[in-house]
Formats: sequence, structure tokens, C-alpha cells
Amino acid sequence: MLADEPTGSLDRENAEQVFALMCRLSDERGVGFVIVTHDESMLGAVHRVIRMVDGQFQ
Repeated sequence: MLADEPTGSLDRENAEQVFALMCRLSDERGVGFVIVTHDESMLGAVHRVIRMVDGQFQ
């Protein structure tokens, strides 16, 4: 599933609930997510991080 800024306009509580749901779907149902975000607080619970800097993937 592609998620472009899934928590971008949410308050912290709702953002955490959305992210928890995505984690649960991934763990329980095997749903894969590609998440594009500026919210670095999400990075601690993901399996892989690919950063883009100056238009280049790192």
C-alpha cells in the first residue's frame, strides 16, 4: 500500500493511531507499506528507511 504523508494533517494522538493501524496490518495481515513522510517520529518502528537528499536516494 502506498501512503503519502498519512499523518501529515493529523494531531499527534490520531497520527499515532493511524501508524499503529498500519503496523498492525503489516504484522497480522502481511500488508506492505511504502510511506512517504517528513515525520521522523515514524522511523523508529519501520523495517527499512530510504532517504531522499537533493533528489538522490540514499
